[in-house]
Amino acid sequence: MTEYHQIIHHSSKADDWGTPVSILNPVRTVLGQIDLDPASSVEANKLVQARRILTKEDDSLTNFHLWGTSPITAWLNPPGSAKTNVSPTRSMSAAYWWRLMQLREKGLLKHAIFLGFSLSICKTTQGLNVPSVNKFPVCFLRDRIKFIDPRDANKKAPTNDNIMVYVPGTTDRTDKFCEVFEEMGEIRRSR
Repeated sequence: MTEYHQIIHHSSKADDWGTPVSILNPVRTVLGQIDLDPASSVEANKLVQARRILTKEDDSLTNFHLWGTSPITAWLNPPGSAKTNVSPTRSMSAAYWWRLMQLREKGLLKHAIFLGFSLSICKTTQGLNVPSVNKFPVCFLRDRIKFIDPRDANKKAPTNDNIMVYVPGTTDRTDKFCEVFEEMGEIRRSR
């Protein structure tokens, strides 16, 4: 597999927009127990309730071995900034997608749900020498997610359109993903 090489097309001014329970409940309905959230914080995990988290301090993009050595169920709401430790001019979202696909390639992913902060993830995950989000079941959310700003609960969330991407691995619950998320937006099954 070649190294990550996608040009940044979109970013957010903040990295740590939290996921509201209104999104996490359907995620848990599809995934069951979340084994790993590789882009999290102690505060965010109060809502996510993953068995294990990796934080900014863990540098999970560079320290990919921390993701695990046995198949896991993962939830990913990647940071929205443009900078990564993999490469300082790359999209964090695309870099986390790339790592998730590497985990899947190694047979270490049961299944996962990936939150696309904006529709640009459909473009920025192309050309990474791994399948893009366009190859998997996607829910184009009808309503923008009202993300949680840990610095200011009254702050308005970013105004990007969001998608949820289901990634089957050793477990395939595509039908359950479609059933649960069709109430939240249009579903496009994998190609």
